[in-house]
Amino acid sequence: MKRSHWIVGFLFATLCSGCAYQHAPLVTPTVTLTESTSKGQMQQAVRKTLVNRGWKIDSETLGSTTAHIQQNKLFANIRVDYDEKQATVRHLDSQNLNYEKSVNGEERIHNHYNFWANSIVNDIRKDLNPSAPVASR
Repeated sequence: MKRSHWIVGFLFATLCSGCAYQHAPLVTPTVTLTESTSKGQMQQAVRKTLVNRGWKIDSETLGSTTAHIQQNKLFANIRVDYDEKQATVRHLDSQNLNYEKSVNGEERIHNHYNFWANSIVNDIRKDLNPSAPVASR
């Protein structure tokens, strides 16, 4: 009898841990290119990446693009700042991604957001310079 209780408890704990969302530090990923490109080329790579990943572009200026994504009840709004050498994805706003900022300034968010942000910089890197390193901050 005790063994069956242990097995049921283990299965319940395993199942619950798999269902729970993963709350992690918010990333602000940056891609730095090994070779300079023009701002126009960077803007095209940012636009292409966002559209291909399902983001809706809200506004664009040379050096900055603001976009949002809505997947089911999850929503995120970002700004991609860029120049000839690098691009950085910055969190602006989100809903249902459990964003929180602690009193000491640490920002945390659902892992979905971090995956989205890292995917954007990885795709920009692949588009413009496949050998460029990717850094998360």
